[in-house]
Formats: sequence, structure tokens, C-alpha cells
Amino acid sequence: MRNLFVYETPHAAHRAWAEAIGCEVPEAATLSRPGFVARFRTRGWYRRLSRSPMLVRRTIEATAHDYRPPEEVPDIVLFEGWRQAACARHFPSSFKVLIGADWFPYTFHRSPRMIGYLGPFDLIVSVSEVHRSFIPADVNPNVVVVHPSMGSSHGTIGDGRDCAFVGDVFEVLKGVPASVRLFERAFGEDGRVFHVIGACDAKMAGRRMGNVIYHGRVSDEELDSLLRSSRYYIHWAEFDPHPVSTVVAMSYGLIPITSPTTGTNYLSVEVLGDGFDLSSIERAADSLAALDKGESWRPMRKRCQEISGRYTVESSQQAFRTAVLEAYDRWRAGKQKA
Repeated sequence: MRNLFVYETPHAAHRAWAEAIGCEVPEAATLSRPGFVARFRTRGWYRRLSRSPMLVRRTIEATAHDYRPPEEVPDIVLFEGWRQAACARHFPSSFKVLIGADWFPYTFHRSPRMIGYLGPFDLIVSVSEVHRSFIPADVNPNVVVVHPSMGSSHGTIGDGRDCAFVGDVFEVLKGVPASVRLFERAFGEDGRVFHVIGACDAKMAGRRMGNVIYHGRVSDEELDSLLRSSRYYIHWAEFDPHPVSTVVAMSYGLIPITSPTTGTNYLSVEVLGDGFDLSSIERAADSLAALDKGESWRPMRKRCQEISGRYTVESSQQAFRTAVLEAYDRWRAGKQKA
């Protein structure tokens, strides 16, 4: 069997999946970007503009136009994301798998013309139920959920009481401003800090605004120190399919406070229980403040660390391999009968 990975970056978790099914990983990425100046990419307005239907279609079609498939037809072709969606046209006789780990379904699920790009795939592997929920069954019913993992060693539970978030600050859908509002409502001026860690506009990196510090990108040693100084992980995203940073934070015993449209919200529910109201920023903040005043958060920290241990690269690879090969066998059997 010859399998091929058509990728953009690739993300470490996606590369692990490609390896799980024995994909060839070409040296060059398959990538086409809208013609904007690179320095604007850390601006929120750029992220919104770059997701306009016109520009997204242009990117998808340009990527497919520039792509040159191998001479030998692969059995399975794994596509990393929406940018390579139209490249599926180059493989009419191959089994086509799309990794569903981005914002595309959320942004365009009400647009038949845009969401139609997801139709030609024989299987879509979504990274969470949140992501799958935005792919209409009449567009593609062949969707399974496999949680990704980048494989992080267990952190150490510290004795700090701060809060943290790890991710690209400029990424609008990650909801950093909403997370800040939740933090400020829950803890006000009690002296604790919200550490926002990740790529951001250079003018913000290293700045403190009230009790919120925008660290920018940090070293592994700094990240370790900041997570050990924190008790809660706040990620009130507008949409984030399955942020692996949640699991990393939980390995340090951080208790996840996540929105219903964050793909790891099920972990918050598991840790916090039904009595913790995550239905809105205000209710989550009030529930968090009440939790922090008691002692029930203490055993939750160890529980978070235990849960994070489920998310190994090996278990994720096995689940992905099983999902893809079982679907491939059904597809091939159907072709033979036809």
C-alpha cells in the first residue's frame, strides 16, 4: 500500500497521524497564501479579512492549481486542512482523508458553496465533537472523531494561584479578550495574574495591562515556570477545534475553564462536574470565583494531571489508524462490488 500526506505545515500531531498510516511525507509543503504583507498576519483584522469567502476560495483554488500530484497513484491520500481541499480533485481513484482540525466548518457551515469543498472526501477525521457538529451530514456523512496529541511529558503541579492561556493571541477565534473578561470578573483586583502566552503583535509582547501579562512566545523553561505558577487554564474561545495546549496545561494540574465551542470543553465538564455553569462568560466567572473560595479545587488538580495522561501520541495514532483503515476497507469493498 502506498499512502501520501499532502500538508501545509505540518502540525506535529498531524505528522504523527500521517506516520500512523505509513504516509510518504514530501519535502515540500502544499501551500498558497493570499497576497498580503507578512507583517500583518499578527493583526486581528487580518485574520478576519483573510477568512472572507472570496480570499478563501482564491487560496483553495490557487493551491490546487499549483499542486502537482505524483505519477504513481496512491492508495490513501491524507490532506492536512482546508487549504488543500481542492487538491482532492487530483486523486479521483484514491481514498481521500481530510484532517478536520481548523475553523473552516465553523466559519462557512451556512454557505453551501464554501462548505461544499468538504464533500469529496471519503473520510473526514475531526478532532472533536465541536468540530464535527459544524459539518452538515448532507455535505459529508463520513466524519469520525479522533483526539490529537503532541505528546508532552507530565508537568509539575505548582503552588501558584494565577491563571494562564497558551495560544496565538492574535487568532480572533481563540477568544483571548473573552478569556480576559472572564478572568477579571472572577478575580477582580485580588492580586493574581492572567498569563497570556503565545505569538502576538510585537507591540504587545512583554506588556502588562492591569493584571494581564502578554508574554509573547516564551522558551520551554519559561512556559514551565508560568504553568507551575498557575491554578486555572482559561480558554473562552469563539471556536477552537481541540487545542492541545489544554491537555499540556492539565498535565501541570491546571483546571480548564473552557467555552462550549472549545473542542476540549468536554474535559472541563469531566473535571468540574455538572454543578459548574459554563453556559456563559458571566456564569463561568461566578462559578470559578465560588470554586476558588472553597477547597474542592484541590483534588481537581491531581485529577487533571491524571486525565492528561490519556492523550499520548501512541494512543492517538492507534485510534487514527483504526478509523482510517476500517473506512478504507469498507470503501474498497464497495468499489469491488460495484
